[in-house]
Amino acid sequence: MQALTDNRNRTVSEVRSAFAKYGGNMGESGSVGWMFANRGVITINLDDKDPDEIALMAIDAGVEDVESSDGVFEAYTEPQDLKAVEDAIRAAGLEVEEAGLRYIASTPLELDDSQTVQALRLIEKLEDLDDVQQVFSNLEISDDVLAQVSA
Repeated sequence: MQALTDNRNRTVSEVRSAFAKYGGNMGESGSVGWMFANRGVITINLDDKDPDEIALMAIDAGVEDVESSDGVFEAYTEPQDLKAVEDAIRAAGLEVEEAGLRYIASTPLELDDSQTVQALRLIEKLEDLDDVQQVFSNLEISDDVLAQVSA
């Protein structure tokens, strides 16, 4: 989780309260950082184009890795290369939907349905806090559980 605050004590109290309410517990600052890799992520609009062709164009632009699933095409870079690679992708004529830094989970975690729902509720509560900027998770969420939470 990333937070930006002018009152650390208030933010820590709100986050600790959210964890307690939804069955979680807080670790020390940076205690789970080893489970995530900071990467530049560029989401590219496919527009009925061949994903393999887009992958080749993205790799030529300096992308290190690509992933395509469910109509979403994501290209991964080193954080310091994000802007240069994004500009190269745009120059190659591809439409960039979103570009930014993200923590990508190294080891995904699967929980049973009830634990997954509880974890999703905690994530929603954390995202609703004013000082919390982003929440990252290594949780694998099934379509069934996602539909259950959305309903």
